[in-house]
Amino acid sequence: MSDKTNIFTRWSDNISDWYLLNKKMVNIGSAAILLLVGLFAGYKYFWLPSKEKEAQSYIFKIRKAFDKDSFAVVLKGGRDYPSAQELADDFGGTQSGKEAALMAGISYARTGKFEEAIGYLKDADFGDNFLSASAKGALAACYAEKGDVEKAAKTYEAAADLGRNDFTAPYMLKMAGVHYEDAGNDKSALRCYERIANEFRTTADGNDIDKYIFRVKARLGEYNP
Repeated sequence: MSDKTNIFTRWSDNISDWYLLNKKMVNIGSAAILLLVGLFAGYKYFWLPSKEKEAQSYIFKIRKAFDKDSFAVVLKGGRDYPSAQELADDFGGTQSGKEAALMAGISYARTGKFEEAIGYLKDADFGDNFLSASAKGALAACYAEKGDVEKAAKTYEAAADLGRNDFTAPYMLKMAGVHYEDAGNDKSALRCYERIANEFRTTADGNDIDKYIFRVKARLGEYNP
């Protein structure tokens, strides 16, 4: 018998001995894993769809108020539907609940309640780059309103990376650059502006980006006309 066969045999025997000694623990662990899988499947395929259907019966009414800029109504609710916050809190795992959280956050921001807005916007996750980028951009605006321009700049830049498209990304990058400038961080501002020039030159925000680049480079001593 070769050394390799001996090694395999000893290894196999060790595994068998370990299993016999720990059989109860292993079986309990396997049962727990199966239980968790079953719970997840039930949540994803049965409970969540039923909650989504219930949430959808309310969300369109909240959305209607939001589209009319009736932010007080969004935050208060109507006679036959809950507020956006209540829907977000009660149906957080559903897509409608996530949309309600976004509308609650933006409505709080538009009514000057930035701390409450941050609470709903900072954990926004839609599985959709456009909505996630919009939520992140709204969060950045709240940080700016509270005077934390460096954090606002970083959040705008993160929003640009979430929604890498010609509509949201260049705007978020420009806002990031402007806020980096306000924070005295010209190198980071230049990085954002140059990304617009290199990646989004043909967009509306890219058309005039050179003046932003020249302004920052002049302060950094890098501009040579």
